[in-house]
Amino acid sequence: MNRKELINLIAGTGLIILFFMGFTEITDSLQPSQTLAKWQQFDLYADHAHAEPTLVINHAVGQPGSYFEISGYDYPADSEATIFVNNRTVGTVPVNNAGAFVFQLNTTQAEEGGYVVTVTVNPSATVGFRLDAEAPVKWPATGTGTLHTVPAGIALTEFNYLPLITK
Repeated sequence: MNRKELINLIAGTGLIILFFMGFTEITDSLQPSQTLAKWQQFDLYADHAHAEPTLVINHAVGQPGSYFEISGYDYPADSEATIFVNNRTVGTVPVNNAGAFVFQLNTTQAEEGGYVVTVTVNPSATVGFRLDAEAPVKWPATGTGTLHTVPAGIALTEFNYLPLITK
């Protein structure tokens, strides 16, 4: 490496350090919600959605016969979302003008095991729950949102661990 290349390397490294120092100074002075707001204001592509859709479930485990409430956020507004449980369609739910929805899953027909719930409009999000007869609670219905029944015979009861080895 000659002298000119060394000087360019040092100068470039110095500029990168100054950039990060300034960036850190700006973000450290903001509250977490303000930092997110600043990032959302910096938008190169205003014609597409930024937030990934999110699903929130009220309980992760319950006895068979439990009711699970699922809320969705950041979906395309004023659309119809399709609900899948373990890759089986169980119904649809309307998405409101804020991109949100709420529905309940009735597990009275379902057996013990794991369940993966995917709600899609394109994009989609996924959340899971487990039915276990040994669980401490059989969750009652909350009366919020549309009600969909999880069909019998679709529980995930066997799981294989397949490690991935790369070279």
